[in-house]
Amino acid sequence: MSTLPIASSPESDVNLWLDLLEVVLYGLGAGIGLSIAFALAMRGLILGGNAQRDGRGLAAAGYLAFGVLFTLVCVAAVGYALLSMVHR
Repeated sequence: MSTLPIASSPESDVNLWLDLLEVVLYGLGAGIGLSIAFALAMRGLILGGNAQRDGRGLAAAGYLAFGVLFTLVCVAAVGYALLSMVHR
C-alpha cells in the first residue's frame, strides 16, 4: 500500500486559511442577518395585530406588510441555503 505525500506549501496554507475565514464570515453574516430579519418580521406582525385590535386599519396594513416582507426574506434565505447545499 502506497501513501501519497501531502504537498504543503506556504501558498496553499494561506489559501486554506482564507477559505476558512470566508466560511466563518459568511456564517456570521448569515446568522446575524437572518436573526435581524426574523426579529423584524415578528415585530411587524405583532404590531400589525395590535394596531388592528386598536382599530387603526392603515397602520395595521403597513405593519403586516412589513412583517410579511421580512417573513418572505427569512423563507427565501433558508430556501437558498438548502438549495446551495443540495447542488454542491
